[in-house]
Amino acid sequence: MIDWEALARAPDPAALRVEVQRTVARVRASVIDLRRLLDWAETRPVVDTTRMAVVGFSESTLQVAAVIASDARLAAAVLVMGGAHPHQIFAIC
Repeated sequence: MIDWEALARAPDPAALRVEVQRTVARVRASVIDLRRLLDWAETRPVVDTTRMAVVGFSESTLQVAAVIASDARLAAAVLVMGGAHPHQIFAIC
């Protein structure tokens, strides 16, 4: 999702912005995919749609947080080892 090496190799601020935009596009696409997964799950007769939940681990906690904040279909989310301050993760890494 986040290409840390590409971010580190960026030779100047303009190149860094391009890499950050690519990261944002990948994160956005994965959030859309998670919401499409919920759409699909709702069509399955064995799924109790009042009890749907998702788990995010490490980097994916960003996507899961975005989905849980924007989609009322989720009853719960588990965020494991996610960064509390994503902007600091980007600055330090």
